[in-house]
Amino acid sequence: MSWRLIAIVCLFGCSSWMTFTSAIAQDAPSVDPAACTIAPTAPMIPSDPGDLNAIPPTPTPIATEPTTPADDETVLAVTERIAQSIACQNAGDLARMISNFSPSWIAERFSGYDLVFTQRFFEQAANPQPVPESDRIELVLVTDVRIRTDDAALATVVTRYQGQERTSLIVLVFDGTRWLIETAQSDVTM
Repeated sequence: MSWRLIAIVCLFGCSSWMTFTSAIAQDAPSVDPAACTIAPTAPMIPSDPGDLNAIPPTPTPIATEPTTPADDETVLAVTERIAQSIACQNAGDLARMISNFSPSWIAERFSGYDLVFTQRFFEQAANPQPVPESDRIELVLVTDVRIRTDDAALATVVTRYQGQERTSLIVLVFDGTRWLIETAQSDVTM
């Protein structure tokens, strides 16, 4: 399995992403590979949340109501988290990329794979190679950042990959110190 395929699996099962607006339009953060600065995720240990050998959880539809508009600080933090995850994918740095995601997202995406997949993932994560420029994801728009009653943030994200734009609904959770990507739904209507 190639590193590109693993990176695609890592990123929301092929989602794409963002520039952002809340009430105010702002410049999109860089998604250049050099912008991937988050600390890498430590290797998972069997039975930890996100253990690659665990049974995957059952996905549930994304609840979109009721919500309230996010404040500017939350919009900025959510946008930066999404941009960081794209920058790390563009850098081919899987260990840093998954640091942008919640433990439950990791469990959902990586649970149930065989040991060969697990070994390849960690080998590729240990030797990151930047994605060729023609294969990089561009961040076009992050908009409509809002907060659900369970305190999760929702964001509509538009990305471009090889000339094709995609719109995704991204859910982020706050872990007490930072927003982390929890789940996503691709090809949503804005």
